[in-house]
Amino acid sequence: MVATWVRVARNGTRRADISNSYSGEGILGMGVPFVIGMGFLLLGAILLALWRLGGNERLFDRKGLETVDPRVLTEPDEYECPGA
Repeated sequence: MVATWVRVARNGTRRADISNSYSGEGILGMGVPFVIGMGFLLLGAILLALWRLGGNERLFDRKGLETVDPRVLTEPDEYECPGA
């Protein structure tokens, strides 16, 4: 896990360097790939917040990792395993 974060940080610093940019141009003193990546990351966070504030809370209210209908435990005869 730590190695992943080290690689992400190293890659981010390389992408932020203008000399490593294909075009050699910079935006706000940073390389274009880094600005595009951070821009999309920021856009995703904004869209996630707007979705949540827009009243679509179903995604955020579900219980973690719960995928089975609770009726499977109480009514097992109605839910048979396909192919069994």
